Amino acid sequence: MTNEYFDNLFGSLTSQTFAFPIMAMVVAAYQLKFRYILLISAMFMGIEELFLHWDIYTHYWWKTIYTGVLMTIGFTISKIWYVWLTERYRTFVHYATCFLGMLAIPSTIMFLLLAYFHNNWFYTGWFASATHDSVNATMIYVCMVTILLVWSVANEFFMGAGMIIAGLRIVEISLIYYGVFLVSITI
Repeated sequence: MTNEYFDNLFGSLTSQTFAFPIMAMVVAAYQLKFRYILLISAMFMGIEELFLHWDIYTHYWWKTIYTGVLMTIGFTISKIWYVWLTERYRTFVHYATCFLGMLAIPSTIMFLLLAYFHNNWFYTGWFASATHDSVNATMIYVCMVTILLVWSVANEFFMGAGMIIAGLRIVEISLIYYGVFLVSITI
């Protein structure tokens, strides 16, 4: 991608949307022992180092050891989370799983629309860079929408989901009117 920030985000998105979740599901489903978690984390660290060596990827503030430590923690959490989902009923875990599952799709779609078609821009003035400004505001917006939708599902207020979506359209029209949100069609 020509925009370096988008390129970095897309690389992170690819890893965090496919590679890590798939391995976390394998670890959880097979309840792999800790030594296998360490091995898988080390493999991801090796891939990251290989990408650095081939100049496919560049570290700015990140270090490969962070990948290993955070993946080890993430895989361990996925094992515990799986047990909570299947063997114990924890309302919070079910709603948090619903939230995270619902958050992944619209945030990815919004990012791709922004990165490839350059539409759906937020101008909040929080950052000097319009790209940073829009990406961060988009994530906050998508999180708020997802929280409202999960709330309506949790309360079995299904008409509420429709009302929330209609209300969001009103908010979006207001944001467009005040110049905070710009939608352009460039297909």
